[in-house]
Order: sequence, then C-alpha cells, then structure tokens
Amino acid sequence: MTISAEQSGSIQASENTVALLPAAPEAGGSVTIYLTLSNSGTYATDVEYAFYRDGIGQNKLIESSTIDIDTGESEEVSAVWEGLTEGDHEVHITFEHPRNSGNEVDFYVEFTVTGLPNLKVTETQLSPSSGIFAGDTVQISSLVRKDRPVLASGQERSTQTGHGGPSRSLSSNRCAFHDKQTYRARSIADGSLR
Repeated sequence: MTISAEQSGSIQASENTVALLPAAPEAGGSVTIYLTLSNSGTYATDVEYAFYRDGIGQNKLIESSTIDIDTGESEEVSAVWEGLTEGDHEVHITFEHPRNSGNEVDFYVEFTVTGLPNLKVTETQLSPSSGIFAGDTVQISSLVRKDRPVLASGQERSTQTGHGGPSRSLSSNRCAFHDKQTYRARSIADGSLR
C-alpha cells in the first residue's frame, strides 16, 4: 500500500495526517480538525496553514495561522468548525512553505454530519389534573414520537433487507416511547403552577 503526501517546500501533510473529533459529529455541534505537518528539511519558519469549510475562499475560512517546525519534526495544529449542518461536508486544508512562495498546496477530507432526531411530544398528562397546590406532588406523563422525514406525495421509500433478500416499501417509520416524571408543584408570582 502506497501512502502519498502533499508537499510544499520541505513540509508534508495529507488526508492521512488529519483527524476529526468527534469522528461522527452531529448537526448543531462542532468538530475539531487536527492536522499533523511534518518537516523533512531544515528548520522551517512561518509555515502557513489554513482550514476551510466546504471549499476554499475567504468566506469559508475557519482558521489560518503560521507555525515553526524544527528539523525532522512534526507539529500538530487544529481548528474548530462550529454550527455544523446535517449532510456531507469537506474540510479543505492549505499549507505553504516558504510562506508567500507561490508553492501552496491543498487537499480535503470528507465527513458526514448526522441529523438530530425528529422528536415530537404528542401527548402530555398531568396527574392529578386539578386541585394542585404549592407543595403538592404531581406526575407528568408524556408520549414522545420519533418521526422520519415526511415523503412527498406519491413517493415511497424502498429498503433492501440485505444479502439479496426481498425489498419492501415503507410509507412511514415511527417509534414511540413514554416518559413519566414526578415533580413537586410550586407557586409563582401570578398564581399559576410551574
């Protein structure tokens, strides 16, 4: 197996020297991108690097900076991509040495951001439902459903059961769970309960 790296001057890096944490980021969260830059030459000053989201451009810049790397050594740099959206993404990385030499190289790493569950509270019951006073104990029971995205009219979702088995069409896929919690009622200024 051959592993290749991009090289600018004596500095090397590639998608194999990139790590993402968490490895399976979720929508609304963030991912930290770690990049290891290696120096195969003499002491390197002002090695310029940058991280971009989904392409290269000033409006896509996550972070850019410079670093010095000693002879034969490697340095790890990082950036945080916040406010992730569901779907497939690419973190683009550029680096250049000597700085402003016109020898900038770039590569990218693909990753997928998973969506958050589509949860709905469909039913809530309070017990007892009346005659509640400050200091009373009440029980709240909720029915929560997890819904898949709604298909457009006339569409069906097909799934394969694996190993060449039969396929089936699904019009919806729902699951539900109940959650019961007990709370102590307390009064607030306007006399209602929370």
